[in-house]
Amino acid sequence: MAVMTRVGRIFALFSGFRPGFNGSDLIQCLRNSNQRTIRPGWNSMVKCRDSKMRRPFSNNVIFYDTEFSNLDPYTGEILSIGMVKISGEELYLELEHTGPVGDWVKEHIIPTLKSPRATREEARQRIKEFVGDGKPYAVSYVNAYDTLYFYKLFGVDNQPCYWLPVDLSSIIFGVGKDPEKLLEFAAELGINTKQYTQHHALHDARLVRDVYMKFFVIEPTQS
Repeated sequence: MAVMTRVGRIFALFSGFRPGFNGSDLIQCLRNSNQRTIRPGWNSMVKCRDSKMRRPFSNNVIFYDTEFSNLDPYTGEILSIGMVKISGEELYLELEHTGPVGDWVKEHIIPTLKSPRATREEARQRIKEFVGDGKPYAVSYVNAYDTLYFYKLFGVDNQPCYWLPVDLSSIIFGVGKDPEKLLEFAAELGINTKQYTQHHALHDARLVRDVYMKFFVIEPTQS
């Protein structure tokens, strides 16, 4: 009886947050999982790799990353942005910037910026054309600054993406992994991390896409 009560609590938890998740899904998940734990109390948890328990709310998403001039939100601005769709279509832009730049950025980011610079207006136009009118959820990794500077670029009322951003590091945190170790998490998913150049906006956006799609078992045709 105690075990069934705990299973019932787990079912209530997942059925409340995962549309379409039912009792047979839970039992199958428990049977198929190579690593499962049922603990007493409301902290009960099922460790399971069943994809139904990891189904995202929507596949209307776009992945992006930015490099920016510094961490001061009052003076910082986007220097480059990379965006990737589920389909694999990509956009990469480097923006004009004449303001102050942090020491770390001078050393690690500025030398990598080798493409023609777009004005901020040109960048806004090209990003809007790339994103389209569907208002996708914008997914990035540790998205506090990406979101902030993206909003500074477009303004509050002209955002091309849905107002609620999605943070990949929070997803990693939620499955019990260290959110600071994205490359390690990617490697555990079977992704070859040597193909990405760190702190390059387009490469980082590709990595975010690949990890997200691998984790949620999404095929490009599901966009």
